[in-house]
Amino acid sequence: MTRALVVALLSAAALFDGPSPVIGRVVADETGDAVPNARVRIAAAGRSAVLAVTDDEGRFTIAQPSWPATITAFKSGYVSRAILVRAAQPSIEVRLARAAVISGRVVNELGDPIVDARVAAEAPGQAKRAPPLAATETDDAGEFRLGGLAAGSFVVSVVTNSNAGRRIVEQFGVRYSSATTQTYYPAAASAAEAETIALAAGEERANVDLVVAADQIGGISYEIGGARPRTATAPRPDATGAIAGRVSTPDGRPLPHAVVRLLGASAPVPDQSTTSDADGRYDFDGIAGGRYRIAAAKSGYAPPTRSDIVIMGLPMFGAGPSVTLGEDEKREDVDITLARLGSVSGFVFDERGDPIQGATVQVLRVRFERGRRRLVPADTARRTDDRGYYRIFDVEPGQYLVSASVGAMMMFAGAPTDLPGYATTYFPGSAEPRGARLVDVATSQDVTAIDFSLTPTKTALVSGTILNAAGAPSAAGTLQLRPLVGASVAPAPMNATTHPDGTFEFANVPSGPYVIYADRGRQNPSVEGEFAAVPVTVSGDDLPGLTVQMSAGSSIAGRITFDTVDPDTRPNAERVEISPIPLDPDVSPGTPARANIARDWTFEMRGVNGVRRLLAPQLPPGWALRDVRVNGVDATDRPIAFGRRDQSLSDVEVVLTDRVARVDGAVTDGDGHPVAGASIVAFAIDRDRRYPWSRFVQHTTAAADGTFVLAGVPAASYYVAAVTLLPVDGDDAWQDAAFQESLVASATTITVGEGERRTLALRVSAR
Repeated sequence: MTRALVVALLSAAALFDGPSPVIGRVVADETGDAVPNARVRIAAAGRSAVLAVTDDEGRFTIAQPSWPATITAFKSGYVSRAILVRAAQPSIEVRLARAAVISGRVVNELGDPIVDARVAAEAPGQAKRAPPLAATETDDAGEFRLGGLAAGSFVVSVVTNSNAGRRIVEQFGVRYSSATTQTYYPAAASAAEAETIALAAGEERANVDLVVAADQIGGISYEIGGARPRTATAPRPDATGAIAGRVSTPDGRPLPHAVVRLLGASAPVPDQSTTSDADGRYDFDGIAGGRYRIAAAKSGYAPPTRSDIVIMGLPMFGAGPSVTLGEDEKREDVDITLARLGSVSGFVFDERGDPIQGATVQVLRVRFERGRRRLVPADTARRTDDRGYYRIFDVEPGQYLVSASVGAMMMFAGAPTDLPGYATTYFPGSAEPRGARLVDVATSQDVTAIDFSLTPTKTALVSGTILNAAGAPSAAGTLQLRPLVGASVAPAPMNATTHPDGTFEFANVPSGPYVIYADRGRQNPSVEGEFAAVPVTVSGDDLPGLTVQMSAGSSIAGRITFDTVDPDTRPNAERVEISPIPLDPDVSPGTPARANIARDWTFEMRGVNGVRRLLAPQLPPGWALRDVRVNGVDATDRPIAFGRRDQSLSDVEVVLTDRVARVDGAVTDGDGHPVAGASIVAFAIDRDRRYPWSRFVQHTTAAADGTFVLAGVPAASYYVAAVTLLPVDGDDAWQDAAFQESLVASATTITVGEGERRTLALRVSAR
């Protein structure tokens, strides 16, 4: 039995009153050797946790918290230890025992891995509702690893869901929810029947494998309405049509045990479902004549392209062709191709080369969103195990940045992951995205050895209380710390740890300027929720006691008038959208309001915060925004500040016109042939008019014969360019100012007057 944590009292006479530092040492229980770079955490009631890292001699010093306090020490590969200290002590020695490990694999009866299933270790006879001693999820190979275990006896179990679901009949219809099953190692239905695994300190028990029924899957529990998720209607006895085919990979390898669905052509509702055999073959019979679509799904695989997706979700069904079947017709060549997704794996270390357990690792894409390039998560984040190892799977082909961070106030197999002193680090070891190296993942590729060390730096704890618009403590819907980084790529924001009393914490914040972003979300289309954007600057010291006061925002009311050729002409009101578009989305709510337009063409919006432009992001064809007047003064395209009640506007006139300008033409290549699908981008020569959602920046796609139309173009001078490919980093990346500037050299210039029609002949750019 490992010795308990030892608190050494060097001298009773040395006890003292009043504030003083806590001095201690962390050593290995078995040898007494120093444990450097161990994390030490002291938590006392009513105070934020105080954190420290041991030096080369295993020593630490922490400013004394109030007493009593709990001192916790952790190091990857050791068992976390905690002790309640009731009064100040002159010196503390913490002895850490080596951790034990249980590893294995979860598969079904067919040998397929069970992915994202929850595996847990508990003590024999443990109370049913007590939390497990350790828990983790299986990866795409069904493998799991439970680290950080103290010496002792354990039972291991996995929780899976029925693929078919459990049918529940209610007053308003039928729904299906997952029927969960808990299986204990090696194949028991209860903990009492499970095999007990006894482990000594530092021992690893491998090959603890569990086998579950063929209809079991991993992942979170689900609930859906409508048809049963796996099965569907039976073949019709009066129909004799049939469809058969094969599910395979792009290189022709068969995909056994894929779920295949026969869908109606008008909606993705299962008509029949089956599973491919060992050779990837499937067949449906008893099918009446009609139009159908075949779709397939298998864990770890996806349709080759986005256009092949038939049903979004987990799993993703797709890549199936449409089939028109005659009465009594039999088709045997309806094949489906699914491509295996890739993975990224590696190890995360500290600056000494020791593994870091519990670090959060993400793959990130650079996307153009909300008017700027920013990093966005591309897949589910994963945590490192006791070896510092991570594996992110089901990664689509593309280029990614890989980041690792600590700071979530959680426990990972007993390990506190609010580790001090580490900023988010990007592979191969940069504290900033611009110093990162892109990781290229090809189809079916496993990218390994993406190993890197976290960057040690002075970090701070940013904490405080959030108040609603009435001044009462209340946790916001979204609470983030967003870096203010100017023109460079914006890192992903940090999410807060919030508490019911309205207090919040951002851990491990490196130095720099930030904004605390709090957004309750839009109440309805015309009313934005309470919001706050508070700038803060972090310089290495903790920032406690901050108060974030949310605002109910300003209101905007007015009317829509018309400048038309025919005074009686009016657009379809349902297709008219008036909205206050933020200048900087990082300091404005994520979803701006959309005006509630009444039958008399008056409108209203409420809850508006931040600097905005009043624009018409969507109008029916043949209509354009002409003017915006506030209290009779021209405010078209001008920034307006909102947030306080006295910044509300009650006399706004939005003028729409059908006297629209139009630019049309055709796109050809160097040989004079039309270029179908070419992208045409028009943007004002005046850079001040190129802002997000600007009406002076437009995009369209050439038709099959190369012709195009840009309608509703405001009077101005423009660059117009045609390209075969737009940037791949987001649907709105064509609005990026850097991309537009790259087109200037090959663009055609044109000046358009109000209501004027111009024609252009464009040659496609080599981009």
